[in-house]
Amino acid sequence: MQRRPIIGISGNIFPATDRKFYKNKELLVVERSMANAILAVGGAPILLPVSTDGDVLDTIVHKLDGLLLSGGTDVDPSSYGQPNSDWPGQPERDRCELGLLQRMRAQKRPVLGICRGHQVLNVGFGGTLLQDIVTQRPTCHIHRSQEKYDALRHPIRFLPNTLLASLFDGMENVNSVHHQAIDRLGEGLEAAAWSDDDLIEAVWAPEDHWTWGIQWHPEWDLRAAEASLFTCFVRKAGTE
Repeated sequence: MQRRPIIGISGNIFPATDRKFYKNKELLVVERSMANAILAVGGAPILLPVSTDGDVLDTIVHKLDGLLLSGGTDVDPSSYGQPNSDWPGQPERDRCELGLLQRMRAQKRPVLGICRGHQVLNVGFGGTLLQDIVTQRPTCHIHRSQEKYDALRHPIRFLPNTLLASLFDGMENVNSVHHQAIDRLGEGLEAAAWSDDDLIEAVWAPEDHWTWGIQWHPEWDLRAAEASLFTCFVRKAGTE
């Protein structure tokens, strides 16, 4: 039997709260739809711990065939050199994911960033983020609605002759659940898709082995194109 490529998925930190279950316990979770998307195309997903210990990160990366930077809370402004305003994140998670990204790129292994992960990629390449689209780009339409949540969608356009343009040929809109977005593009990254109000919706690193980031959530809507993206990622991870 052919070995499934091992795909590490970065975890969300859920702070300790007075919840019904796991009362006052800090949780580390991955959304099941993300893991299922990797399973469905032949990968073996594993939840990665949040650690800033370099030896731990080295050991983790040594075991991985691919890295999936998942969605979640905001990237902390301190992680891209800006003062912490009204939108603090989790600096520990940022440092962990940025460390994993650096190591995976050095090993020439595939990386896929989704939503927050797309933003982490940009920060990892030296870029910055809009901390809040509504206040910093008031001409943009709403990109996150708590009421509509994953039903909120917007038009998208792709850079011709790119991987995403071929995978998503004919797709006219994507889901939208984010209030932050790429501001200054990181060095070594190129934009590959935009929303209809010109926010960057996808990036890639042409000089890397395989590094892509997308702002929407393909794992929530596994149509043929979304499934093809995960298939491409896992297959690439399996060739190393």
